[in-house]
Amino acid sequence: MSEKFRAYLIVSVGLACLFVTSGVGYYGFAVLNTPVGDEFEWSRGLIMWAFAFFFIVRGLVAPFIGRITDRFGSKKIIICGALTAAFGHFLLSQVQNIWHFVLLYGLVGVGMSGMAIIPVSSVISIWFDEDRGRALGIATTGVGLGGFVLSPVLAGFVIPGFGWRMAYIFLGLVVLALIPLVMIGIKEKPKNYSNDKEDDFKSPDFEKNDVRGVFSNLSFWMIVVAFFLTSMSNTGILQNHVDFLTTTGGFKLQVIGASLGGVGIASTFGKLGFGWLSDKIRAKYCTLLSFIFQAVSIIILLNASTLWMVWIYALLMGLGVGGWAPLSSVLISKNFGLTSYGGIYGIVSSALCIGTGIGPLIGGYMHDLTSSYYQAFLFLLVLYAIAIPAILITTLKN
Repeated sequence: MSEKFRAYLIVSVGLACLFVTSGVGYYGFAVLNTPVGDEFEWSRGLIMWAFAFFFIVRGLVAPFIGRITDRFGSKKIIICGALTAAFGHFLLSQVQNIWHFVLLYGLVGVGMSGMAIIPVSSVISIWFDEDRGRALGIATTGVGLGGFVLSPVLAGFVIPGFGWRMAYIFLGLVVLALIPLVMIGIKEKPKNYSNDKEDDFKSPDFEKNDVRGVFSNLSFWMIVVAFFLTSMSNTGILQNHVDFLTTTGGFKLQVIGASLGGVGIASTFGKLGFGWLSDKIRAKYCTLLSFIFQAVSIIILLNASTLWMVWIYALLMGLGVGGWAPLSSVLISKNFGLTSYGGIYGIVSSALCIGTGIGPLIGGYMHDLTSSYYQAFLFLLVLYAIAIPAILITTLKN
């Protein structure tokens, strides 16, 4: 097997990993939380605790996942993560009360952290140098494709035909199916690999060749702040936009479900586009454009009165959200090298996951308090006024 073929095989396996973690974890929850909540009569704010705990746990373990990925390689970490996540989904099929539901989503979060963007981007960054942004863009299309494929399968076939408990068993089997692909497809490093050339790309004020070196780096912390705030905002919107548009906008559920699919499709093009663009211009300007797309889409959503406005919102939000995975990875790998990439990116991933967990919780509880999403969505929109300057003042060179 040639080195080039192996490299793109790894990209394909990475795409499959992100397809599963996104479709099963993120979009799976978006589809399943309504039938589960209806059966047990849980409020929106209450059931969002499970989603929040899922991502907060992912965020807390992300730095650890990054460090052990640097030490043991991506293949072993992904396999262990898949076994853990599958076991958690099998247990979710037997849930009886809210604390079972919340704690088991925490277990799934541990597993998903081990099979998501940290180990995937780590091994792809090792195999690609000049076309790294494009390779990461291709792999991260799995995030949008996972939602595009699995959401309608769950909502249109599995849940109506077999119920939500069998849906969790189905998702557990989907996760397990990933393991043979990882065992066959992933090789940790190409022959004669050396990361010495990565030193040429490092940020000028990054002195230490390990995770500790970023703690005094202002640009690094601006990246963390920017992605924390935007993940909080866009996820708070996406996990509540269906309820907002059906209750406030008066749209039919079938129409809004299609728009959610539009977000997934657009995010796929966003990942490819921003991945390609980050090989051509500075990644921080690509990130700025991604943030602007998201902010404008929220303004459109708050004023959506016609179906075409809903679709413009969905497409802009999808394109903007699509940039986070390739751009955050390129920003770190090109400016801080690959020797400790897993540990450094683990901190960024931690911020992303914690923000992702908090956002929907804010939206759900502000809705319960005010009987409206309007104030919550305005608050989430304002976060971009902090995130955009934060990414602009970084002094990264790539």
